[in-house]
Amino acid sequence: MRQRRKSTVRKTAAKKADVAILESAERLFAIEGVNAVSLRQVAIDAKVDAASITYHFGNKESLVEAVIARRVAAMNEARLKALADVLTRTRNQPSVEDVLDAMYRPWLEYHTSGDPGWRYYSMLVARMTLTPSLAGIFHRHMGEVERHFNNAFRLALPTIDEVHLNWGMMLTLGCGIFIFSETPRIDLVSEGLVSAKEINAGYRQFIEYAAFGLRRLAENPNRKP
Repeated sequence: MRQRRKSTVRKTAAKKADVAILESAERLFAIEGVNAVSLRQVAIDAKVDAASITYHFGNKESLVEAVIARRVAAMNEARLKALADVLTRTRNQPSVEDVLDAMYRPWLEYHTSGDPGWRYYSMLVARMTLTPSLAGIFHRHMGEVERHFNNAFRLALPTIDEVHLNWGMMLTLGCGIFIFSETPRIDLVSEGLVSAKEINAGYRQFIEYAAFGLRRLAENPNRKP
């Protein structure tokens, strides 16, 4: 009995250490950039021994993947549920807005949930998108879900070809990342007319803008990109 209790205590402590490491890594990677942060800095911030990071997560790229994976798992589940609800409600005849909202509203809801980790996640996504060596992490964890959404966009836009669909998806993703990263450039370019912090207002504009663009790409399937 005593041995079992000790084992439980050790597992609980290890789990708490893992959470502390992931939260510290997420925040530091988001604010400073993955390449600018060492595992030692993460260990100091998480108040753990540096060797424990290597023991539990391996190298820095594996730690980055673990940080992303825990957020993406929740996001994927929410997105697939939202998409299934849309397809059921519309009897497999969704609008472009329906599909876009199923894809991006879960991100909006997590981002505005009050958990600061989701805001760090959004910032980290923006940074990692520009880092070729880390881009594969997203594909490994989100590729299958993205294929489901590609199929849904084909239902909403039956005349769109594969090249224009993929361009549309990537351009939409770029806009989404820009919105959710809450970049201060939005405030600077608009000279204060709009604010990056007005995420709900920005989201509505984003969905309308993206839907219009995707429909435009589908209008002439023979036009070269």
